[in-house]
Amino acid sequence: MALEEDLYAVMSQDVAQSRDDVPSKRVCTALQACVLKDDVWTEVALGFADLDHTPVTSTSVFDIASVTKLFTATLALIAVDQKRIDLETPLQRFFELAAPAPSLLQLLNHSSGLPAWDKYYLRYPLVPTVEQAKRTRESVLAEILAVPRGEPGVAHVYSDLGYILLGRLVERLFDDDLDVLMYAHICEPLELRKTRYVNQLRGDHPLAAVMTEETQGRPMPVQGVVHDENCFIQGGVAGHAGLFSTAHDVAAFGCAMLRIFEGEVGIVSTKTLRNAWSGASRAPNGHHVAGWDTPSGASTSVGRGFARDATYGHLGFTGTSLWIDVSKRVVAALMTNRVFPTRENPRIKDTRIRFHEAVLSPLGN
Repeated sequence: MALEEDLYAVMSQDVAQSRDDVPSKRVCTALQACVLKDDVWTEVALGFADLDHTPVTSTSVFDIASVTKLFTATLALIAVDQKRIDLETPLQRFFELAAPAPSLLQLLNHSSGLPAWDKYYLRYPLVPTVEQAKRTRESVLAEILAVPRGEPGVAHVYSDLGYILLGRLVERLFDDDLDVLMYAHICEPLELRKTRYVNQLRGDHPLAAVMTEETQGRPMPVQGVVHDENCFIQGGVAGHAGLFSTAHDVAAFGCAMLRIFEGEVGIVSTKTLRNAWSGASRAPNGHHVAGWDTPSGASTSVGRGFARDATYGHLGFTGTSLWIDVSKRVVAALMTNRVFPTRENPRIKDTRIRFHEAVLSPLGN
């Protein structure tokens, strides 16, 4: 109960009660968190999910943005376990890429040489039909394969392009669609009932999800379909973004990874996960290991209580995150819609720090 009270006290400062309170006064209108600490689950939910002021609950669904990358990377590690590929396999085996081609590991840890980002949504239909989205999906892949690359394994550049390519690689490795693979290999075995893509190519309807941004060219606010434009123009399913979930589901995924790291049998082998999280898998001069981020910088979003040398996770652009401190056996998932009504809101940085320091105090309490 003490942690729940602490989280409410800290997080209520950042949840707006009206649209006019953000972004100048508050970071978001909706917040949801789930924490595993001392083998006890703690959940909080605050704010409103939509313009009708529907209350946020523990089952409200959020667009988790780049936290999707953890799930895509896990599929790649499952493929490694099944000997469909290994971390050192060059991608020339699967795609027409000029030499030197990056390896799977270099794709996972963002040292592939690919650029960080591109505004594909400015070159293709922003609100596509199904047929347009199918064509865009192939055109974006062709652009990524043809884009000038740096030398693989030399520099760390956080790359959405790399994870779009990783999603397509996973599809080729398993010969199935990414959303189908995500359900079969991760969501179903871990009983993540609220985690899914909204696949426009299959005719999926928008979810009753927390709203994200009011942005020109799309229905406002964006709600129940992916916020990330480069994912949306491809039909809503991609390796870098697109998943919707709850804090509980994301934390349950993190807890499963923690148990695997500690030696339990799970969706990935302990050997493969430990290798993925090891220093040997870290990008040169970077802070990403194989699919996962680690705390970095003078002021990290996990605050001062999480162990820098034993914490793995990821941030999401919409205001989401998952962090796992394996030394203290703590899993913390945070969901917000910090991009409502606009992405031009930097307040999430302080919010994340205060949240994580409420979970694990820098004083060690």
